[in-house]
Amino acid sequence: EYTISNALVVFESVANAQQQFEQFSSRMQRCDGVRGDLNTATGSESWHIQVIHAGDDEVNWTRKNDSGKWSCRLIARPRANYIASVMYCRLVDADDKAEQVISRLLDKLAG
Repeated sequence: EYTISNALVVFESVANAQQQFEQFSSRMQRCDGVRGDLNTATGSESWHIQVIHAGDDEVNWTRKNDSGKWSCRLIARPRANYIASVMYCRLVDADDKAEQVISRLLDKLAG
């Protein structure tokens, strides 16, 4: 019913992490409304991206397949000298827990 992917990218400095995140955010702003095909073991599916927020503090977007069965949400946030992200994919009728997962991940990293 769902999959979760986490990523942590560590940089040599806070400034370098922030610079990389700003570039990522800028690129993501241009992806709003982009459509594409994703090939899987069971065939090909058409998806579209909706950018919810792309700023200095967070990149947040959803990717939904056109069949309406799956939705993925990515949240990425910079902290100190690293960028943490979560991709939470779920059946469309299930709860979106991406915000909870990224908050828990950042709490663990801070703590």
